[in-house]
Amino acid sequence: MSLEGSATSDEEETYKEESPCGRWHRRNVKLNDVPGIDMLYQGMDMEEGVEVVWNELNIPTVPLDDENLTKLLEKLQKLAKLEHPNMLKLYGSWYNAVLSKVVFITEYYSAGSVYTFIQRRTRVNTNQIPETVWKRWCRQV
Repeated sequence: MSLEGSATSDEEETYKEESPCGRWHRRNVKLNDVPGIDMLYQGMDMEEGVEVVWNELNIPTVPLDDENLTKLLEKLQKLAKLEHPNMLKLYGSWYNAVLSKVVFITEYYSAGSVYTFIQRRTRVNTNQIPETVWKRWCRQV
């Protein structure tokens, strides 16, 4: 069995969803519940090479009208512009009309060692990770 083949099959099992822009990928790893957020998943920012939290907020069965949905998305865009050392960074958000949910991406603070981090990364096809991401990881270590 080749390493390339096993990485591809692991990747197919690991990433379940992708953002519309292709930057963020959702893994099927659920995180602890947060009140008010329906689902939290671990994700990966494929441009920056960092782990993120994929937050899903299901819209009630009664759909939002266009005006209220626009207001909600505008507020999320304003939150993404906030920068403070004591607040999680909001990277981006979008509305999935098919599944009737709002998805937003925030920073992820994980506990663990460098060894654990590398183990999680090797499950991903390393050919898809840009060279700039590899350089950033090496600088962090």
